[in-house]
Amino acid sequence: MPGMENETYIVYKKLEEEWNKHIKQTANCERFVLLVEELVGSHLNQVQDQRAIIKYWLDFMNYMSKEEIVNVAKHYIMNETKLDHLDDITYNISKKWNEKGNFTSLKEVLNEMSLVLKESRMEMMNNEINNLKDELKEVKLLFVK
Repeated sequence: MPGMENETYIVYKKLEEEWNKHIKQTANCERFVLLVEELVGSHLNQVQDQRAIIKYWLDFMNYMSKEEIVNVAKHYIMNETKLDHLDDITYNISKKWNEKGNFTSLKEVLNEMSLVLKESRMEMMNNEINNLKDELKEVKLLFVK
């Protein structure tokens, strides 16, 4: 059977060469190239017009743009992750409380919770700063044009 696979490959390669030669002959015609250029340009104009109409319609109807939806989704995912993390922490706190049940463990848990909240606050501030930087870059691009 290995010889059969090799023969099939050789036949395929010969067919591929013939097809490529035919395509090159067809596409290597000035008239064909000009026609394709005109069709692609026309299609591009239609796409740009449709995008402009859709953007105008979304603005007119006061719907969110794709970028705004993505931004909301990112914030939603970040918040969901933080809530999951806090849920895990509260579970661990309640587990420790049930295991030890004394005030020293409560103090440890509160210290741990305080550290987590500080980290979360710092992360939120960094995210806000990064978002502001991104927005400033976008505004700068608008003025550069």
